[in-house]
Amino acid sequence: MKKLKAILFSLAALFAAALPAGALSACRKPQYADALKIGALDVPKTLMPYDSIAGTSTLVAGMLYDTLLGSQSEPADYAGGEDYYFPDGEKYVPLDKKENPYMFTDGLVKVEGAYQKKDGGKYGWERYAADPDERRAMLQRKEIRKGVRLGPKGEEVFSETDAEFEARAELAVPKTWLKYTFGLVEGNTWNDGEVFNADDIKFTFDYIVKNRGGVSAISTFLTNYVKSYSLDGGNTFDMHLSSQKLSDIKTICNSILILPEHIWKNYPNPMAVSNLDNPVGTGAYKLEQFNQSQSVVLKLRDDYAFKDKLFAKAPIERIMIMRLENIEIQLTSLNKGDIDVIWESLEASKAYLIGEKADLYPNIKLSSVEYDFITTLLINAGDKGRFGDDKFGGNGRALRQAVSLAVDQERLIRDVLYGGGTAVNGGLVSPGQPHALLDDRGDYLKKEFNIDRANAILDGAGFNKDGSGYRRAPDGSELTIDILAGIYSQRLVQALVEDFEKIGLRFEYRQGDGQTSQNVKYEKGANFDAYINSVVYASDRLLMFDARYGVYENGSPRLFNYSGIKDETLIDLIFDMDYETGIEEQYEKARAVQRYLEQLYLEIPLYSPNYISAYTEKNFKGWIKMTSNGIYNGASLRFLEKTA
Repeated sequence: MKKLKAILFSLAALFAAALPAGALSACRKPQYADALKIGALDVPKTLMPYDSIAGTSTLVAGMLYDTLLGSQSEPADYAGGEDYYFPDGEKYVPLDKKENPYMFTDGLVKVEGAYQKKDGGKYGWERYAADPDERRAMLQRKEIRKGVRLGPKGEEVFSETDAEFEARAELAVPKTWLKYTFGLVEGNTWNDGEVFNADDIKFTFDYIVKNRGGVSAISTFLTNYVKSYSLDGGNTFDMHLSSQKLSDIKTICNSILILPEHIWKNYPNPMAVSNLDNPVGTGAYKLEQFNQSQSVVLKLRDDYAFKDKLFAKAPIERIMIMRLENIEIQLTSLNKGDIDVIWESLEASKAYLIGEKADLYPNIKLSSVEYDFITTLLINAGDKGRFGDDKFGGNGRALRQAVSLAVDQERLIRDVLYGGGTAVNGGLVSPGQPHALLDDRGDYLKKEFNIDRANAILDGAGFNKDGSGYRRAPDGSELTIDILAGIYSQRLVQALVEDFEKIGLRFEYRQGDGQTSQNVKYEKGANFDAYINSVVYASDRLLMFDARYGVYENGSPRLFNYSGIKDETLIDLIFDMDYETGIEEQYEKARAVQRYLEQLYLEIPLYSPNYISAYTEKNFKGWIKMTSNGIYNGASLRFLEKTA
């Protein structure tokens, strides 16, 4: 099972050109008769490995290429402390989260290298004093300059003394660095027959840093990367980071696809490469056919060395990903057996209708499993937003608190998700996580829902109701709050509008388009009041707190800090958590972050929706439900077999 997650991953539910003529009949031609067929709303436009980090682009790239390490998911039916067996009798053995908190499994390199080096050991991380010249170079690369600090637009914010500069420089580039040493897993080769070794890993990291303008989404994971070495004839990889932040290793090892040096050295500028006709990777599959934006056919490599780990049954020789224009076409095709699984998570309302009208879809099965992602209402309290603490005569936070108190999670789960979800508290960490906020009895802390208290807070803050029953701002001006959301969130927004009417606040739905998330991301709070967002702060993704609420060294908001919030106390708490090396101690500091975040009322928790997959057993049986995954996952791939 250790190789599976490095080969493919289905971590998130990500929400279209007509279906090409003959596509469905084509997938039934003899050469595709045994293919596992995946229907999706989108198919990659290019086969560039870093063209996109969303949708089926991640699926295709994850099967052609590998990351340094994989990760383990838990069977949805597994009850902690009890034995669980897969269909072939193999016993599921959960990883020890104290020894392996990031839930890593071997990939191109061995897990041992990701954790602290043991006495006498060869692999793992260790601290060392940074070379002064290399530290100065890293400060320059991060644009940390003595005398001035640059603001978001490059303007001079303040001059500083030597002592002030050094204190700031120590936070950005500390004097003590980390060196990671990894041993390579034997047996990996490129699909063109060339040898894979640590030279390729070093090349990939250096290439991304050198071309960070062309691969910006990935280069952020290597912000603290300094240098690396290929040692022991390419069997050992040595990497240096200008940081003591242990959580950096999670994204480095799980998110960066390793490229073949002998191919990519011919592409000095990734932005000049429009596509790849024959992608060369270390993954289990290679490209057989690509119809841009319409279909991809992947074929299992004859020379792949880990087939016995990937498959417990007869190997699945081909996987076909095909674009189907909308959910109705997807469901019809699935019911007929023209496809085997739908890639995207189903909307709860659609899953409900399928269950109610089983006679219309007799061959469709649904899988609904708990998911780490949490849906929130992000309120714009950043510098450019209308709802900062200093707004409304210093009552901005009071308004946000009232909004939080008015959200009825149980009703949302019942009416919007049809029961397929979990309530979440203001720390934004789901139940069951080892660092979740608990009450005095040790139970998961519930978010408060209290309409009377919400009304009292608004009354006391001067948000008085007019003759219409809606509240006005303390200065008497009209108060209408937009909720920016995609079309699939319309039902959720309507339910929220009804909740907020109970406290006299007028909220209105503002429909976003396909570029909405990108606009929110890059405008940093300039163009929305509230936004339906999605976050995940699982124990192996604590670094996302910094990504969502942190700032870069020049003071500008990080890429995923959508509102542009800059709260120094929150930033300090996150910093303290990130640099903690003890696991239990880090979890406690994560709770401190959550307790503070809960009191800011920046992101109001709505619920954690289940991941709902639609699949059929007409062609394949042996599907496995895994927590926080769609039904198409590494375990399913391992145990699927053709239906007789």
